[in-house]
Amino acid sequence: IGTSDYDQVYGVQVDLENNVYAVGQTLGGSFPVTSGVYSNAGSSQFIIKMDSLLATDIFSTVFGSGTSTTTNISPVAFLVDTCQNIYVSGWGGNLGFTVGTSTVGTTTGMPVTPLTITAPLKSTTDGWDFYFMALSKNATSLLFGAFLGRNSTSAIYGEHVDGGTSRFDRRGIVYQGICANCGGAASGAFPTTSGSWATTVGSSNCNEAALKIAFQLGAPAAVASGSPNARGCPPLTVQFTNTSTNAISFLWDFKDGTPTDTAFQPKHTFTKAGVFNVQLVVYNPNACKERDTTHVTISVDSNRVKSDFSFTVTDSCYPYKVAFVNNSILSPLPGSATRTVFTWKFGDGTTFVGANPPLHSYANQGTYSVTLIMRDTAACNFPDSVTKVLTIHSNLVKAQFKSPDTTCINDSLSFINQSTNATNVKWYLGDGDSSTLSTPFLHKYSGPGSYQVVFIAINPISCNQRDTVRKTIRINKQPTADFDFAPIIPVSNTPVTFTNTSVNADIYSWNFGDGSLTSYLKDPVHLFRKTGSFNVCLTATSYDGCIDIKCKKVDADIHTALDLPTGFSPNGDGHNDILKVRGGGIETMDLKIFNRWGEKVFETTDQDVGWDGRYNGKMQEVDAYGYVLTATFIDGSSTTKKGNVTLLR
Repeated sequence: IGTSDYDQVYGVQVDLENNVYAVGQTLGGSFPVTSGVYSNAGSSQFIIKMDSLLATDIFSTVFGSGTSTTTNISPVAFLVDTCQNIYVSGWGGNLGFTVGTSTVGTTTGMPVTPLTITAPLKSTTDGWDFYFMALSKNATSLLFGAFLGRNSTSAIYGEHVDGGTSRFDRRGIVYQGICANCGGAASGAFPTTSGSWATTVGSSNCNEAALKIAFQLGAPAAVASGSPNARGCPPLTVQFTNTSTNAISFLWDFKDGTPTDTAFQPKHTFTKAGVFNVQLVVYNPNACKERDTTHVTISVDSNRVKSDFSFTVTDSCYPYKVAFVNNSILSPLPGSATRTVFTWKFGDGTTFVGANPPLHSYANQGTYSVTLIMRDTAACNFPDSVTKVLTIHSNLVKAQFKSPDTTCINDSLSFINQSTNATNVKWYLGDGDSSTLSTPFLHKYSGPGSYQVVFIAINPISCNQRDTVRKTIRINKQPTADFDFAPIIPVSNTPVTFTNTSVNADIYSWNFGDGSLTSYLKDPVHLFRKTGSFNVCLTATSYDGCIDIKCKKVDADIHTALDLPTGFSPNGDGHNDILKVRGGGIETMDLKIFNRWGEKVFETTDQDVGWDGRYNGKMQEVDAYGYVLTATFIDGSSTTKKGNVTLLR
C-alpha cells in the first residue's frame, strides 16, 4: 500500500471477520480517500481496511490537521473493537530535532469532539501532546478526538513515547505509558487524577506517566453476581456485584414486586420465599449494540433448620467426662433425618460425625468452645451451627490458708481459711492446740520459737477427699521497756539524765512529753524548757519488730533571771576584776558595752565570757559605760536591759 511519496505503516489490526486494518503516515496528499468516510483532506495520517485476502480495499481515509508536508503524530496504539470501531493514539511534535531538511509537524489542528470523559483529557493542544481518536465502523464518522498533556512552551518538553508502551483491548480501553514532565516541575505539571498512586514530579528529567481510558464505544457486556450466596432464608439480604463492561447506565429488576433500581451495585432484601431470576440490563447508546442482559438466580425459602445441644459434666475427676445431647430442629421436608449430617467439634482438637456422640473425655481442666455444625442441603440456612462454652472444674479439695509469717509473744495471730471445695477443716497449731473453726479466728502463742501449723481441708465426696498444707510460724521474744532518771527531785534549770534499763530491745525512741523532738539515743540527756510534770515514754523495739512501751512522770523546775553588776574594778587583785552577766535559765544572750562617745568597746554572746576593762589591748579610763543586754530564756520568754556600769580602780 502507499503512494509515490513517503508512506509508513505503524500498526496492523484484524477484526472478528478477519478484515485487515492498517494505520500509518503519508506525505504528498495523494493517499486515496474512499467515498462515505470521515476524513481531513490533505492530512498526513492514513487508515486503510482490506479484506482477509488483502485483495480488496474496503475503505481508506486520511486524518490530521490538513497539511501534507509534515506529519502530525507518531502512532503508538491501534485497535478495532467488537463493534468494528477504530481507535488510534499517538504523539506529535519533533522534540526539537530536525529530520532531514523538513521539520516534523505538531498536534495543532487535529480533529476533536466535545468531551464526555472528564479531565485530564482536553480539547486544546500546545502542539506537543498525546492525541486519542476513535472512528465508527468503516470510518463513517468521528466518535472521539481529544488531547492529553501539559501546556508547555517548548517542543523539547513535549509528551512522547520512545517505544511501544501502550495497548488497546477489544472493549475499547487504552492503557498508555508516556514520557511526561520532561524538564521536571519547572516546565509545567502533567495532569493527573485525584487519588492516583503518584501525582507529583519525581525526576528532573522525563517522568513515566501511566493512564487508562475507557471510551465505552464497544458493545456493552452485562456480568453480575450476588453475595454472600444466592440462597437463604427470608429476610435474605443480597449484595449484588456488577462487573459489566462498556456500559453507561444500569437497570436492576429483582422480580419480587419491588421497584427497579438504577444503582451500579445495589443491596436488596428479599422478604418472602420464592425463586427470583434477578435481571440486569446494561445500556450504552454510543455502542453498536446498545444493551445487554444477564440474570442472577436467588432462591429464598422458609425451610429453616436450627442446631442446638446441651451438655452435662458426668465426672469431674480425671478423665473428665461430658455427656452431649443433640437438641437440633430438623427440616420439615421429607428425608431430613437421613439427609442431615452433624459434625461435632469438642474444642480439644477432636471431632465426631453423627447425631449423638458417645460420652466424651477431656484430658485437662479448662474452658472449651464446643461447636455443632448441622448440614442439610435442602435447608435455606445450610449449613447452620451453634457454639457453646464448656468449663470443666476439677472436683478437688484444696487446702490453703492465710496468716502472718511471724508475730510476738502474747500478740494474737489471725488464721484465715482460703481452701476450696472443703466441707470441713482441721487446724493443728503447733503448740498442742487444735481447732475445727472454718471462719477466721485468733490464736495467741505463749512462748518464743518456731511452730508448724498443719491445715487439713476435707470433702469426703471429692476426688482427693482431703488436702493438707503446712506452714512454719515464728514467734519472737517480747522486749520489756524501762528506764531510770536523775535527778528524781528536780534541780532548778538542770537537765535530766535518762538511763535505759530495757531488756530484749534493740531500737529506742523517747517522747519527752514537752513537744520537743523525739530522741533515738539509748541514754539521752534532756533539758525541759519550763516548770511542770511531764509524761516521758520510752518505746523499746526488737529487730524482729516486737514493741513495748514504758511511761514515767518526770518533774522539772525552771527559773529564769538576768542582771549585770553596776560596777567592777579590773585592778588585778582577784576580786571583781571581770564584768560578767549573772542569771539562770538563759538560752541565748548578747551584751554590748559602749564608752561615752558611743564607741562599742566590748561584746559577748557567752555568759561565761566577761569584759576585763580593755579595748584594743589598752585598759580603759575610770568612767561610766553604757550597756545593752538582750536574752532569751529556756521557757521561751525574752528580755532586754539597758543601763550604766562603772569601771573603778
